[in-house]
Amino acid sequence: MIMKTEKFIGHEHERFLHASWRRGLSLTEIVVGIALFVLAAIPSFGYLMSSVKQTAATDMENTAGVIASSVLDRILENVDYDSVDDTIKLDQISGMTDEDGSDNNELKVKSTVFKLELEVKVIANDKIEFGYRKTPYIKRQSSDSEVADSGNDIKSIKNDAKRWNTPVKLKLSQITKHKNRTFLKEIMLVVKWTDPVTGRARSEKFVTMKANLSLVEQQGG
Repeated sequence: MIMKTEKFIGHEHERFLHASWRRGLSLTEIVVGIALFVLAAIPSFGYLMSSVKQTAATDMENTAGVIASSVLDRILENVDYDSVDDTIKLDQISGMTDEDGSDNNELKVKSTVFKLELEVKVIANDKIEFGYRKTPYIKRQSSDSEVADSGNDIKSIKNDAKRWNTPVKLKLSQITKHKNRTFLKEIMLVVKWTDPVTGRARSEKFVTMKANLSLVEQQGG
């Protein structure tokens, strides 16, 4: 009986050791699994943070574009030609909410400060040139035929220097009656900001043209 009991106890001890070994292996598997998950998550986390940075940068670029569009649209539509120069308070005319509320050519949007710079160049009248061709002379058709008379066909007209004149070019300064006025300005708006995530200085340039339409409408060219 004693031997059977000892044998039974021995079997139970082996089962306990086997169960302990199995529990220890399961714990190891859990630890290894966590480690592998962390290692796998590191690249994903890096990609996620990179995506966040790119999204934030793209958002600021889009905001710069909205600011430029708003400012330039108002310059083209609401500011007189003669008043367009680099002294305009751009944050005043932007029509956008400025978080700092100061007239300083800066717009604070979503806690980011966008600095606005305007450069205006007047295009001289002698730099504006028009070109055209005179309509070639075509002889009157002598018959009711659908076919052109001899010498009136396209090929003959193109090859006849007397009927097809060379291009005519004229400068605006040669034809305008407003000798002391100008008709065109080039406007360049620069929007600058600092990326709060990377600390990198960023800027975008936007260019448009404004014509002196009121002068033409009221007094002609």
